[in-house]
Amino acid sequence: MRIAGVYRVDGYKPVNTKRWQGFIYNMEQLPKTKRLDGRIIVDFPKSFRTCYLRGENYEHKLKVVVHLKKKLQNEEQAKRYLSSAND
Repeated sequence: MRIAGVYRVDGYKPVNTKRWQGFIYNMEQLPKTKRLDGRIIVDFPKSFRTCYLRGENYEHKLKVVVHLKKKLQNEEQAKRYLSSAND
């Protein structure tokens, strides 16, 4: 479980050091989705390892299961909410 927002990539830069090789992405949160942060819980069955997901490739698999009036502040709060909802 992760608390996340909806962002778009606004550029990136490659990094190649002795300790790590990869990319650092500049991310910009989509303004229209900011009000949903911490207020929706989405079911997304994922059976693969990649973490670079493009919304347009997976939007048909995302299912909003809860839309809260009050914002959850962190993962621990979300876990408590979900465990109490399953009781």
